[in-house]
Amino acid sequence: MIRELSLSYSLVNKEKEIKKFIANFHNKVYSEDSRRSNPVYQRFYDNVRGGWSEKIISLRRTLLIREFLDKCPLEELDEKRQITDEEKIAAFERHSKCQCCYYIFKDYKEATYHHKVKHSEGGKSALSNIMVLCNTCHKRVHGKEKIELPGKNEIEESEIEI
Repeated sequence: MIRELSLSYSLVNKEKEIKKFIANFHNKVYSEDSRRSNPVYQRFYDNVRGGWSEKIISLRRTLLIREFLDKCPLEELDEKRQITDEEKIAAFERHSKCQCCYYIFKDYKEATYHHKVKHSEGGKSALSNIMVLCNTCHKRVHGKEKIELPGKNEIEESEIEI
């Protein structure tokens, strides 16, 4: 279930919620009262007793995932993870300097482009979520020597000075 969900949804900081849901779901599946009141629990229960064929396992996984998504909505991941050249050019037109150290780039290809909200956390490859950074600052953002990115107000103030 988790592997399948992780392909389309952000699961960052959802481990406890998933664990709690699965325990609760299985308790309800094995509760006769819950099965009477919810056909999903009854169908899952009937298929648990039905064996271990690939088709039955797939059905149980589908029922579990649908029930989880109904009860615990998740942030969908952007299908398009990579930042296109058009998006890079648009971001570069807004910021022709590194947004951390203000290094001046010769052209848009010299810069690196960073998702403010990580893709794995539901961040989109949209212009509003892209920062223009020099290679050094981008490495520091993702490396062992973490740096704090400037806040939105700091970025706006630095652009006024330009």
